[in-house]
Amino acid sequence: MQSDAYLRGLLAAVCLLATVGCMRSWRPPDVAGPATQAADSQATTQPEPAPADYLRAWRRGRWTYERRDLDSGSQGLTDRYVREARGSRVSEGTLVGRPLQPLKRYLVEEAPATQPAARYRPIAPLGKAWAAFFAVDEPMDPIPVEVFQGRSVVSRTGLRYYDKLGRLVAKGTLTRTAVLEGYEDVICPAGRFERCARIRVQLTVHFPLVLTVEWDSYVWLSAEVGEIKRVQQFSGWFLVFWFGSAHEFNLESWDPPRGKPPRRLATHWTHGLINLGNTLSRPRIDGMLVDGVASRPAP
Repeated sequence: MQSDAYLRGLLAAVCLLATVGCMRSWRPPDVAGPATQAADSQATTQPEPAPADYLRAWRRGRWTYERRDLDSGSQGLTDRYVREARGSRVSEGTLVGRPLQPLKRYLVEEAPATQPAARYRPIAPLGKAWAAFFAVDEPMDPIPVEVFQGRSVVSRTGLRYYDKLGRLVAKGTLTRTAVLEGYEDVICPAGRFERCARIRVQLTVHFPLVLTVEWDSYVWLSAEVGEIKRVQQFSGWFLVFWFGSAHEFNLESWDPPRGKPPRRLATHWTHGLINLGNTLSRPRIDGMLVDGVASRPAP
């Protein structure tokens, strides 16, 4: 039982930074080849969106998806999944069946002058949720604007996992590789979206002698709406135990952001809270809340 709880907590720490998942050789059937822009009559008359348009749309709004479990057979178990991004905060799903509250309702961050690494002190109970806090040593952008320059973008930082009492449990590393694979049209329950950027994000998480995760995800971004579709899988080893799962998210509806956009949008994630559901061998993100910073002018 103790090892089960430890595994859930460690997986929670690594699941957060990407809302994205798996083995490097994994590729879903519908993205077997390079992405190409489908021909249409408007392709020659409408200007192509700028890279900043795709990321700006992805960083503000509220999206509702149909989430499908790709490991549950041909029918696929489905549910609804909500993602919201505004200001410096991103939230997804729920926490133990309740709406997520602002991150400051759950914890405060303490950083003594003699210790640069943050320590987290919970100020609200998390109940029986399989929840944990995480922090990165250097803020990291899940999808950096440099991917639109036609090259792989690699970044590496330290990763720290804290239990529900704010105690540091483990230190490791997170390596992110992002690449733009091309553009293509996407049809989902919300409609047809043209010239979506298909971006592949690979995460490698390593806690020495304890946990290794290879996480692959494919994200389709619209310059007008943001994230239209996501297919993700993550797998790895905890000690000698294998785990893995795969899910697909298709947009059902979208609420555009309200009010005047801030002068600086948060681009780099710093710390947050996540809880996992499902079984240990096939973990699933049920809720997460993450805060970020604008470490440079945001597109």
